[in-house]
Amino acid sequence: MTHRTTLLRSLLCALPLGLVAAAAAPLSTAATPAAPVQPEFSAESQDYNIDTGETILRQATGLLGEGYLTGDEVRYNTKTGVIVATGHVVLTQGSARLLAEEITYSLNDGTYTVKSPRIGNFPLYLRGASASGDPQKVVLKDAHVSYGEPGFWVPSISAKTVTYQTTDESFRAQQAQVGIAGSHFLPLPSFKQTVGVSIKSYLTLQGGFRSSLGAFIDAGLRLPVAPGLRVGADVGYYSRRGLLFGPAAAYDAKTGPDSTVRGSLRTGYINDHGKRETDVLGRPVPEQRSFITWEHQQRIGPAIYLDALLNDWRDSEVTRDFRRREFYRVQTPDTYLESGYVGANWLVSVFGRFHPNPFHETQERLPEIRFEVLPTTLFEKVYQRLQVSYARLRDNPPGSYAPTLQTDRADAYYALTRNFTPREWLGATAVAGVRSTHYSDALPGSGRGSYTRNLAEVGFDAHLLASGTFDYNNERWGIRGLRHLVKPFVSYRYIPEAEKGARYIPQIDRESFNTYLQPLGLGSIRHIDELHATNTLRVGLEQRLQTRDAEYGSRDLATLTLANDVFFERVAGQRKVGLTHLDLAVMPARWLRFDAYSSFASQDFSLRELNTGLSLVDGDQWALRLGTHYLNGDLEDYSADYSYRLNEAYSTFLRFLYDGHARRLNEHSYGIEQTLDRVWRFRYEIAFFNGPRREGDVEFRVEVEARGF
Repeated sequence: MTHRTTLLRSLLCALPLGLVAAAAAPLSTAATPAAPVQPEFSAESQDYNIDTGETILRQATGLLGEGYLTGDEVRYNTKTGVIVATGHVVLTQGSARLLAEEITYSLNDGTYTVKSPRIGNFPLYLRGASASGDPQKVVLKDAHVSYGEPGFWVPSISAKTVTYQTTDESFRAQQAQVGIAGSHFLPLPSFKQTVGVSIKSYLTLQGGFRSSLGAFIDAGLRLPVAPGLRVGADVGYYSRRGLLFGPAAAYDAKTGPDSTVRGSLRTGYINDHGKRETDVLGRPVPEQRSFITWEHQQRIGPAIYLDALLNDWRDSEVTRDFRRREFYRVQTPDTYLESGYVGANWLVSVFGRFHPNPFHETQERLPEIRFEVLPTTLFEKVYQRLQVSYARLRDNPPGSYAPTLQTDRADAYYALTRNFTPREWLGATAVAGVRSTHYSDALPGSGRGSYTRNLAEVGFDAHLLASGTFDYNNERWGIRGLRHLVKPFVSYRYIPEAEKGARYIPQIDRESFNTYLQPLGLGSIRHIDELHATNTLRVGLEQRLQTRDAEYGSRDLATLTLANDVFFERVAGQRKVGLTHLDLAVMPARWLRFDAYSSFASQDFSLRELNTGLSLVDGDQWALRLGTHYLNGDLEDYSADYSYRLNEAYSTFLRFLYDGHARRLNEHSYGIEQTLDRVWRFRYEIAFFNGPRREGDVEFRVEVEARGF
């Protein structure tokens, strides 16, 4: 019997998501009904009633549409086209499975009823008192659903009724509640959900003791209130500080075939009556403390995007004190809004950067409008590139050590490149470009009201390609032949008089501290308000050792990049030959990786910076990461992270941070992770701190996270 809107397809695509629209992604969709055909069953025995036209099959098996049906007894009425299966009924379709006491199914119109349905399709498991439906909709009564295999601590949802509409692929749940341990205590409002949109709720809970905060407990909850929208709050109590609370939300929705929107909102407010100390500017931290963090990413069709980030902190230390892990990821808050349109070979964007946090320095753009033509063919082997922008800039440094700078800046860059490939192993590109920048407000006190700077550049990029293959195999390391790729390269840029006009230009986009090689090209430099005359040759070597991958293509065993700059025109204090930069990665097996970055003076090999990392992984049994960070005269840190899986439920971990510069163990922490019913993750951790840290000297923390609910 092949009726495309099969019972199992309707139930398995509709019921799981309808019942747990707040916790699960969709499975599949129902299709258009087709004409019924005669059933095909086998059975241990069968009877046929000529008067009623009913065939009775015992211990029957057979196909029901796209599903496979078994039951103690199956009755098929050829006159009415109705099938009734009873007794240990099992209907299987793909990875989904339906168990029921009785199924009644009409081949003529696709209607059906089910008694005591139980359905499983990982990660969803559900049961109900009854279900009924037709090709347009299906309704489940008294439903109970768990996300993950049913267990005492597995979160679950109960709903009085759930209705799935095949016309618009939507679900509506009525009188729903969420809970654990067999108790459903959190009511969910009536909501409608569309296939293809996940609205997982999110729950976090942590507590413990930190010497700077006292005993504390933090809880966060997001509950679905509309398709793709979760709303809730974060609440924390700290015995030495007070109550921190604020609304929170998260959203994730598919608004069209190529359109999506996702984001999150986190807030917090506290009347802090503890020891607040000072902020980054040395000022007393206020008693009224708060933060707002909003992230937003949106795609409208294939060409339009909108990204936004808001970080509004009342003081510089509020997230460090109460959201330590978030602070480690973002220590300097940024706030911006950007929207753009991407064409076939061009793009236009509007970008605004704002300054709601006066304790950090921000180069504001109010806004910046940018148009860019990507490299396109002008004529044979000659490519053109264009960048045009207009920005209203402002730089208001924190404190009073520097004046506020602001100007309107119009900037345009145009370049031509010509490719040369005389041999397959030799490639070169000639570059010529011009850049014109106009400042409506010159530097105060310079004697000018406005200033325009015109610059030109010439240069080239060239490389050689060489390779060799070696018939070397090693089963232990998974090596199936070797290929060595070598790429020497050289780049040159000449930008005469790039520093001209420095006494007139407000230096808002200026150089920042960076230890890595910076772009050479005039069109790639970001600090265009602080340029220096350039007459620089860059010489480098890239090497890559590869082997055949067991599944597809190749994989890298080792990579090495060396590069150095030679300055024919130098600024004060700069050597003719710059620092040598080395970037190395060695990964002979998937369980072993070593990486290193170093910069050193080639004249005397004095080390300026060295960062290394060694990672060892034994499947999911244990993992070790060793790291070093060295910056001459400023930094000498050593770190170690280790985790070990004790069994399916428990694993242990530890972390060490050592400051070689101060000869002090800054942090050492130890902990255990526990998984409960494959859904809840518990993390127990104790950490000890040394040195002048706001976190205090000891912390004990217990975290609870609902992984899949």
